[in-house]
Parts: sequence; structure tokens; C-alpha cells
Amino acid sequence: MCCRVAPAPVCLCCRRAAVTALCGQVRIRACPMNYHRLVLLAAIATEVTGTSSLKMAADDPVTGYLVALGLLSLSLVLFSVALRAIPVAAAYALWEGLGIVGLAAIGYFAFGEPLGPLRLLGLATILAGICLLLRGTEARAA
Repeated sequence: MCCRVAPAPVCLCCRRAAVTALCGQVRIRACPMNYHRLVLLAAIATEVTGTSSLKMAADDPVTGYLVALGLLSLSLVLFSVALRAIPVAAAYALWEGLGIVGLAAIGYFAFGEPLGPLRLLGLATILAGICLLLRGTEARAA
């Protein structure tokens, strides 16, 4: 036998073996859940960018709407890829919730939209709801 393998550490997100040993060489296997989380973050970023480009479409409607259509379509494609490994309730809550928070930030910094105490409370409530939903999803997966 060319190599002995100790019990492999387990990835915390997908519960699969995180390390494999090949004849004395240790390889760290990429977690598929991390890939899907990055894809979900890309979906959120393209959704926020596409939706905010609708606001800019007032100046140049054709270009603005085409950019928005392209980015929002890409966001849906990325979201569907992320759903392969992330539970739909958690993924959708993150996609929409962080999208709303991102759009509020862009509205405030880029477009000068007001962000008063009630809006901040609403955004904090959205973030708290996402955290609770994700905690419930993690508890169920374990």
C-alpha cells in the first residue's frame, strides 16, 4: 500500500470529504457548495446592476433597456445554476433580500434617493429575516 489515509476532514457546508490523499500527496477538493455560493453572489450582483440600469434608461431608453434585459437574464441563469446545490428558500431569500439592500444602497449613493430611519429599519428587518432563514436551513441540513 503506497499511502495510508487518516479519516478525512469533512467540509462544513456539504458534509463531504474535504481532503483526499493520493500516494503521499494531499489534495484539497473544492467544495461544490462554495462554487454555487459564488454563483449566487454573481446572480445578486447582476440583478442589482440590471435593475439599477433601468433607472438610467430614462436618458437612453434603447441602450438602458437592452443592458437591463441582458443583465437580468444573466441573473436568472446564474440563479438557476446556484439552485443545483442551495435550497430554494435560502437562495431566493438571499437573491431578493440582498438585492433589495444593494438597490437601496445604490439608490442612496448613486441617485441621491433618501434613506430615512424607517427604510433603514426595513432593511435591517430584511437582513435579520435572511439570517433566521439561513440558520433554519443549516439546522435542518445538519
